Parts: sequence; C-alpha cells; structure tokens
Amino acid sequence: MTDVLAKFVAYTGKRLPDDVRAKIAELAAQEDAPLAKSIYETMEKNQELAMKLNRPSCQDTGAAQFLLKCGSNFPYMAEMEGILHAAVVQATAEAPLRHNAVETFDEFNTGKNVGKQIPSIFWEIVPERDDIEIHMYMAGGGCTLPGQAMVLMRPIGSHNPNPCAAQMERPLEDGTMRGCRDHKALHCVFPAGCAVVAATCVEEIVDANWLDLGMPETLWTCKVKEFGPLIVSIDSHGRNIFEENKVIFNERKEKACAEICKQVGFIK
Repeated sequence: MTDVLAKFVAYTGKRLPDDVRAKIAELAAQEDAPLAKSIYETMEKNQELAMKLNRPSCQDTGAAQFLLKCGSNFPYMAEMEGILHAAVVQATAEAPLRHNAVETFDEFNTGKNVGKQIPSIFWEIVPERDDIEIHMYMAGGGCTLPGQAMVLMRPIGSHNPNPCAAQMERPLEDGTMRGCRDHKALHCVFPAGCAVVAATCVEEIVDANWLDLGMPETLWTCKVKEFGPLIVSIDSHGRNIFEENKVIFNERKEKACAEICKQVGFIK
C-alpha cells in the first residue's frame, strides 16, 4: 500500500487534475492580452513537459495534505497515518518533491517532507463501510492554508548580513523599486508553477550560495539559454506590476468571492 500511495503522491505533483486543465484551457481561449496568452501557453507547455520528462510540474510541491473518507470497518485504519508518512518520504525521494517540512523549534529542514503534524491528515469516518477514499492536496507553504500545513517559512535573507542582498530578495518593497529606478535595473519573474519549462532552459549550475538554509532557500547561479518567458515585475522606472495589479484585483475581489462561495460551501 505504501508503494501505491507513494506513486499517487508523486503523480499528484506532476499532473494537474483534468477539470483544472480544462478550465485553464477555457480561460486561455478567452484571453486576448499578449502577456496573459504567453503565460497560459507556458502553463500548457509545462504540463506536457512534466509528463514527458516525468518531473514535478511546479518548483514548489508544497506540504502534503490528505483528506480521508474512511469506513468505520476499514481493516487498516490504525496503520493509515504511518503508511501515509512513509509514502510521502518515498515520493519525496523518487518524484522528487521539494523539501518543505521544517521542525518548528529546532529550525531545520527534515529533507523528507514529514515532521510534527506533517503531512496533515483529516479524517471523516463513515459508519458501516469497510473501504477508504483518499484525496490529496499539495498546499503551498506560503499561500495556501499555511496554518493547516504547519510549514515554517524562514524570512528570506534573515540569515544574510548583507542588507542590499536581503532587500533585493523582497521585490515588493519600496527599496527594491527605488533600486531598480536608480540603477536602471529590471526585476523579472518566471510564470509561477512552470518549473519544468524553466529547468529545460538551464545549461549549467555555476554557483550556489547559502546552502546552510537548505536547497529551497539556496541562491542558485545558473547558465541559461532562451530562459523565459519572463515577466518584468519592476521596471527601470520603478513601476511595480504586482502593486498596480493589486489595486485592480481588489476592486474585483468581492464579486469573485461571492461567486465562488455559491459553489464552495466551506469558504467564508
């Protein structure tokens, strides 16, 4: 059972559900803005490459969450938590998955994606049934249900004594916007979740700094070819696309949330 579930966990990190892919394709067909169309095209290419190359589709595979609908007579109920822990450890090595489990008080990355209450397991016991239904969700540590995932995210740059480097790692801060303006620099981001496309553009790892922070927080210097598409998040005039879009998104948020809540009952 551990092997089956490990393959299930690894597959979850490589392929989006069919209904999600269908919705993305539907939204892509409706889009006419050049930047948005480019991002949708990159997302689709990334999904194809993830399956072709057998790699996780996103650079951050999150913290595993399992929702179990378990019959009261299921014979392996008592062993399930141990089996799921072992499956996550195995999938982390074989998929591979990003190392996202940090022991809170000891402040070290376990390297196995398991720790205190990680993975998160939520139970629903169904009387008079002897089967189990398992749903898995990879929760992003910094954005999606971080309380339930219980992932400790170190502030980027907190161990770096260089204030300039720390400042450049926080692209939304005024200091970075001012730095781009004053020094005619650009701050760019790769389309989120398109790790396979990005990885295929890397020709060589030139250097790696701050390895003591663990692989996810290490600063990697790479030799790349045709690396993109890249989104200019802060331009040489100090304009910040994230801050500008935030105003627009907030104007649309209430209407969007109201529509979502009609379909998803547990969202308040």
